[in-house]
Amino acid sequence: IDGRMTYHKFRYPLQHITGRIVITDQEAVVESLTGFGRNGMKVEMQGHIAPVGREAQVDLSLYSANLAIDEPLMNALEPHRRRVIEQFFNQPSYHRLLDLGVLRNKTDEAPKNPDAPGPPVFVLGGTARVSVRLHRPPGPDRKYLTYINVDPTGLSAVMRGWPYPVTATEGAISVSPEGATIQGLHLKGPTGARAIVDGRFEPDVKDGKLKPDIRLHDVTMPLDELLIATLPDKQASWMHTLGVEGSATAEARVTRDEDGIAFAATGRIVSGSLNPFSGPIRFEPLTGAFELTRSSLKITDVRASHAEVQLAANIESQWTKDKPPSVNAMLDLTQMRLRPQLLEVMPEQLPVREQLATLLKRYDLTATLDAQVQLTLASDGAIKQTATLRPAAMNLTYHGTPIAIRDMHGSAILAGNRLELSGLGGDFGDMQLD
Repeated sequence: IDGRMTYHKFRYPLQHITGRIVITDQEAVVESLTGFGRNGMKVEMQGHIAPVGREAQVDLSLYSANLAIDEPLMNALEPHRRRVIEQFFNQPSYHRLLDLGVLRNKTDEAPKNPDAPGPPVFVLGGTARVSVRLHRPPGPDRKYLTYINVDPTGLSAVMRGWPYPVTATEGAISVSPEGATIQGLHLKGPTGARAIVDGRFEPDVKDGKLKPDIRLHDVTMPLDELLIATLPDKQASWMHTLGVEGSATAEARVTRDEDGIAFAATGRIVSGSLNPFSGPIRFEPLTGAFELTRSSLKITDVRASHAEVQLAANIESQWTKDKPPSVNAMLDLTQMRLRPQLLEVMPEQLPVREQLATLLKRYDLTATLDAQVQLTLASDGAIKQTATLRPAAMNLTYHGTPIAIRDMHGSAILAGNRLELSGLGGDFGDMQLD
């Protein structure tokens, strides 16, 4: 034969079909059919239908070495299967990344400056090696069962839930009436991310929705503009404000509960830097640990330095669907030099910034000190801060007279608009000042 075909259980249009079908009064045998879909995709089919009639047992096998993830394929899928595929090849999420300029399509103009290569090229979709088995048990009113095996090597995806672009380099995906299984799926990102995925999707006994139990491991992730673009707006603004760069390693698990998709990730920042507010001070190397869930983020054991200054921090943030994130942070800085440039790493709306600016200007003040800052950012945007300063040495000008104080003890506590001195003193020339 040489013709066209669309099978009613899988309405993918095939043309230029050649092959052999043997039909008798007892059975139909598809010995070999080869057809072509859009863009030259080749499909091979074999199968057996017997006995001929409404109660026939059906076994059909299809294979393609270059099945394209395109609109004809999506239209051929049953609605619930199409929804699953659209979670992984999500066009709106992909085009958002293109619009933000962190990716470019292969049709976009290449950068003219070789020293500034621009965003990486990433094309959603691609082709995969796919085998499909359609089976219908014999008898009246029996349902068709679909079994699919996919070698996704070369497929590029952007998920709806977390739109980070990845391309499969090896692995296997199998789909059956009982669910779906992912085995050894190796993924890479366009700027160097790596991950391995294993897990399973099973229908929930309560509502029939697919319930994932997915594990991501051996994850390495650049902390770059592409990652920031995939985060919610609030969290993305924090990353930009802090000037975070570097890389992280992680492990994660994705499941589903009564509130929807749930995930838990743990990892470490293995190398990086902080450049708050793009100011003159950069803290590096940056290390730390993090725990991320659907509604919280904990960053602990943060360590970084700038010149003699050592930074340690612990940060916790929580949010819900209806409430923006709140943040609690504890920062410890040792051997810090209090000078005007330091103010450029503080938010303008932080009360302590204005207070320190006034002190520095009024008294031409410089100091070496340790500081502990407790910062709370409420979900409504309100900021509370308490800064405990423990100076070791101080230089200031008082009524035109320069004053140098050494071997200091005690503390100064800034809380809101209140300054509290506690046992503050030191050596002032030949005198002890308390």
